[in-house]
Amino acid sequence: MERFDVNVARSYVGRNVNLHLKGGTVVINVHIIRVRGGRGKRTLHYKTPLGEDEVPLEGVDWAQPLDPFSSFWNGGDGKP
Repeated sequence: MERFDVNVARSYVGRNVNLHLKGGTVVINVHIIRVRGGRGKRTLHYKTPLGEDEVPLEGVDWAQPLDPFSSFWNGGDGKP
């Protein structure tokens, strides 16, 4: 498995993902806004329906991309 670094994080900017954190927590359905970082603190900024938040990039284990069209495949009512 590849490491979740700045370049991998930037590939998710503008997309909806589930963030899997190293502590075992999963932050579901977030929109990645931007990745900030240099030699010091690197952070991943994301947006939820409750507002914006950020997480240190070192705390992210991996990101699961979400398909924006999946609700249209089954009629949009959430039933298969």
